[in-house]
Amino acid sequence: MQRKGKQSIYLTLSLIIILTVTITMSIHASYSYFTTKKNLIEQMKVDSDNTVQALQKNIKKLIESYSVHEYENVIRHELARRNIYAIVIEDFNMGKIMGQEEYVTGYIKQNNNITLLYDAKSKEHQTLLQQSYWVKKHLIFDNNKKELGKLYVYVSDTNMQEVLHNIIQQTLINTVAISFFLVLALFVSIRAFIFMPMGEIIQRLQEQDKDGIPLKKIKSSSFLEVDWLVDAINNMIDTIRQSQRSMSELNERLELAWEGVNDGIWDWQIQKDEAYFSQRWKSMLGYEDDEIDTKPASFFNLVHEKDKKRVEAVLEAHFKDPTHNPYYLEARLLCKDGSYKWVLLRGKANFDKKGRPVRMVGSHTDIDQTKKITELINKAEVKFHTLFQESLDAIVLLDLQTQTFIEFNHKTLLQYGYTEEEFRKLSPQDLSFEFINSEELKAKQQEIVRKGWDHFLTKHKTKDGKILDVAVKSKCIYLDKKEVLYITLHDITKEKENELKLARSLELQTRIFDHVGYILIRTDEHGVIQQINKEAEKVLGYSADELVGKYTPEILHLENEVIARSTDFSKVLNQPIKEGFETFVIKSTLDLENEHEWTYVTKKGVKIPVILKVSALKDKAGHIYGYLGIAQDLTQRKLMESQSKLASMGEMIGNIAHQWRQPLSVISTIASGVKVKSEFGQFSIEEMIPDMDNIVAQTQYLSKTIDDFRDFIKNSNKKEPFSIVNSIEKTLNILHSSMVNNNIEIVLDLEDDIKIDGFKNQLIQALINIINNAKDAIKENVKKDQDRLIFIATHQKENALELSIKDSGGGIKEAIIGKIFEPYFTTKHQSVGTGIGLSMAHQILTQHHNARITVHNENFNYKDKNYTGACFQIYFFNSKA
Repeated sequence: MQRKGKQSIYLTLSLIIILTVTITMSIHASYSYFTTKKNLIEQMKVDSDNTVQALQKNIKKLIESYSVHEYENVIRHELARRNIYAIVIEDFNMGKIMGQEEYVTGYIKQNNNITLLYDAKSKEHQTLLQQSYWVKKHLIFDNNKKELGKLYVYVSDTNMQEVLHNIIQQTLINTVAISFFLVLALFVSIRAFIFMPMGEIIQRLQEQDKDGIPLKKIKSSSFLEVDWLVDAINNMIDTIRQSQRSMSELNERLELAWEGVNDGIWDWQIQKDEAYFSQRWKSMLGYEDDEIDTKPASFFNLVHEKDKKRVEAVLEAHFKDPTHNPYYLEARLLCKDGSYKWVLLRGKANFDKKGRPVRMVGSHTDIDQTKKITELINKAEVKFHTLFQESLDAIVLLDLQTQTFIEFNHKTLLQYGYTEEEFRKLSPQDLSFEFINSEELKAKQQEIVRKGWDHFLTKHKTKDGKILDVAVKSKCIYLDKKEVLYITLHDITKEKENELKLARSLELQTRIFDHVGYILIRTDEHGVIQQINKEAEKVLGYSADELVGKYTPEILHLENEVIARSTDFSKVLNQPIKEGFETFVIKSTLDLENEHEWTYVTKKGVKIPVILKVSALKDKAGHIYGYLGIAQDLTQRKLMESQSKLASMGEMIGNIAHQWRQPLSVISTIASGVKVKSEFGQFSIEEMIPDMDNIVAQTQYLSKTIDDFRDFIKNSNKKEPFSIVNSIEKTLNILHSSMVNNNIEIVLDLEDDIKIDGFKNQLIQALINIINNAKDAIKENVKKDQDRLIFIATHQKENALELSIKDSGGGIKEAIIGKIFEPYFTTKHQSVGTGIGLSMAHQILTQHHNARITVHNENFNYKDKNYTGACFQIYFFNSKA
């Protein structure tokens, strides 16, 4: 419909804006700016060229004449009369005189037109030069084309910037002024031509019914565009009214449809930031209809924190590309009772012409139970897969129909050395080393199916031909209605090897236990015998069956010996000790040294002396579960000791007889003298007193000799503390006559002394045997008119006392020196030695006194004379000072 004579607001406003503002101001300002800038740049270049031309000839002559001051004045004058920022000269001639590459000088003009002498070392001056707009460089040559220096002319854009700034400033002032009048004109125009007509339209549109539709149509306007708008709005109102009626009918149908489904429905008006949630949507989460408002945030606040980012990402992707990114995902929503429920989220968005989402409708489906069941199934599958793949045994599933392995774990591939592809091509016969044919294999499989399961040992071979001992366990199961054997293949090759090693180790231990040469008896913690060895059966006369299970003290030991030893231990340990098995093991229980002489009673009643050492047997936790007694039969050693002691006693009796001759002779002489004097009547009491004192002294000497002999032959099974030096002195008292008779000098150096716990008489016996050995060597190898010497010395050596006994008897042959402590070894005639003396000394020292004895030949000097002899060194440990 055409409206003649009406003006166009759009055309009027367009002409004002385009013609007035855009064309006029933009072209004028741009032209003025660029024209002025170009002229100023050209002028700066001309000034710099003129400066170079003016300075070139003068500077050249002044540089050649080394007139620095003069060309500096020239530069300053030129800088003052021209629009130049700075002039700098590099003078090569002056530089050579000053020992530099060039001499640099010049002047810089500051903003206030003050000139400063240029300092090449000043960072500030260098910074000022770098800020120059343009620089002109000119090389200076002499008449021979030799380069004398360089001339730099620096031009600043300060003046140009000021001019351009003024242009911009003036343009802005003009623009503001013009814009003001334009805005004023536009305001008046818009108010008259737009605001007043629009106000009438808005007033009519605000008069709405309950559905938001205007009650009346809008009146037409005198302006063409406004009239078009009024017609469009009136047509839209008619369309909205018709659509509202259709929408009401559609909403009614949707409500009926939503009530018929089990899903929760939601409708999101994105532009309005409003949302609709159906009653089912709310009740699904346990909420009442009025407990959820109509804001989209009501939904997002219910989403689990771990799911929010995922929901937002899917929603954003759907908004960008709904075709390829549907809004479809699972998430957890918060229920009223505080729990979370899995819900399937689905929806689709509508977009406006610009591609912006305006509305989105969708549904929520309760999948919580389905999700939980799925999770249980997944966990079961993961658990089975983990157990299957992480099993320490190889596991395979064998299809009985195709005789192929349909499944196997990683351990299977490692155990047999095949790749997955290779193993799938194998059959059970390919793994077997026992060459079972197909009929036997099928029969074995059918037996497993019939029984339901089976287990057996067999041998398999790996890919590289290695033979494995395998423990097979097989069970028949059904997968997809097919018979399948579930088989575990446990590699027991190492176990077999370990069993063999263990059997050999036990065999070795048994042989050692039975043939060690000592009596071994193992008991439990209560003293009941658990095991004995062959040596025990041989010595005691009992079989193992007769002793195992018996209480050891009652059957093998003397009751009175056990009672006496129990009393001794009670005093030593300062605690009551029960008579019986506790007597044997109390020291071992307390982690003390437990080695003592005991008496075993054989089956025939024979009493056997033994040295018994008892050790506690402990488990890994340190708890005692039994005891081990290691006993050595001392019968032979006791015989050797008796022989040695008899030999010593025989020699001692000879010594006593020799020592008694002089005292008895003195007593006899005094008695004969008394008798003669009495017969001749010359008997005098006063003269008799000295003689009687002499007789008393001689009898005391005889008594002491008897005491030493009696102490020596007295046996004692009880250790007691005694002094090493005191034992040496008693030994020398016993051997004194023998040493004198053989013209042997004893040289003593008893510097240090300690006390030890032991058997004093046994130690004296050992020392007698060693000294007698030295005496025999001297008698055999040293003439009577030569020096016969035995040196005895004691010295403290850290934690031990060293007792050395050396002689001048010429030493021991190197070929036999390592055998001298062996029983019955002797180099003497049978009438002289038995070969048990040094052997007994070694046993007494090492086994009963915690000592160590060594022997070597030694060359030494005494009173400026050189001697050679054997040196016995004895070390006593764990001593008491």
